[in-house]
Amino acid sequence: MLTTANYGFPYPGTEDPPHGPNQVGALAVAVDTMLHTVEAGADSRLDTVEAGYARGIQGGRAITGSNNLGAAIGTSETLITNLTTGAAVAMAANRRYEIRARVKLVASTTTTAIFRIRKTNLAGEQRREYVHTCNVGTGYTLEFSATYETAGAESALWVVSVFTTGGTVQIQGGGTGLANPVGVEVYDVGAAGKVGTLAS
Repeated sequence: MLTTANYGFPYPGTEDPPHGPNQVGALAVAVDTMLHTVEAGADSRLDTVEAGYARGIQGGRAITGSNNLGAAIGTSETLITNLTTGAAVAMAANRRYEIRARVKLVASTTTTAIFRIRKTNLAGEQRREYVHTCNVGTGYTLEFSATYETAGAESALWVVSVFTTGGTVQIQGGGTGLANPVGVEVYDVGAAGKVGTLAS
């Protein structure tokens, strides 16, 4: 049997005794092996490429309606009623996530409101602190976010807390419909380890 120059596919030469099943069978096995190798390599390269891309929203909760989310909150850090992802969000290993929060509040007096995005509960890891100065009686819709990188696969509930430097703030729903919802959403934004750090 002879073989092709580029891929080594077998074929009968002029001096080979004719035997169709063996000769065609050998060619079929060679082509099948080559295609399997190409496919495996393409899958591996595709996995590598896809690992670097964002995978979009992974979970969360949006709250509509204008009802208050629990009682007014003062100077003690308190979880905002229902302002969570609603359930634990599954997160893949070695990924970077962005936790986005959107809140609406009215202040009882001119004060500073300090919001925190935490993992699980008030005792959980704090991933972001956002400080906002509020004027009395004025409604505010605020957006802020935190980042989180996984080492292994895990699931986490993400929550938002708030406290003030004086007076109280009332957290509210975002209004009717889905045009202006408040809530918490978790986005996969790409592979972990892509953002370096620099000391100030």
